[in-house]
Amino acid sequence: MAVRVGNLGGLFNHLVGRGADLLDPHLTLFLLKPPALLSLPLWFLSSWLNLRSINPFLRSIQVSRFSCLPIAGQPAHFEADGEWLGHIPIEVSLIPNALRILLPRSQPTP
Repeated sequence: MAVRVGNLGGLFNHLVGRGADLLDPHLTLFLLKPPALLSLPLWFLSSWLNLRSINPFLRSIQVSRFSCLPIAGQPAHFEADGEWLGHIPIEVSLIPNALRILLPRSQPTP
């Protein structure tokens, strides 16, 4: 998981920890080691207990870009903010000071 916010809200509130900010020039990338049946629940538990630093299955690093490549078998799914975007391979990078605003087409007033 890659994030640039300090609070995901709800059940995921404690996963990323404090200190991240939307204006940070980097992402925090969380990497979990296999097996997922153990590492994913341990990530939630260690985060809720504020013990992420002692979780042997979790590594977090600061990055401005990363890529995901399939190792073997079916490519994994990729999503952003809960929306499915496709399958890996994928490359993600931050574009400094970029903002896209979508506005409706102007309509004549009656």
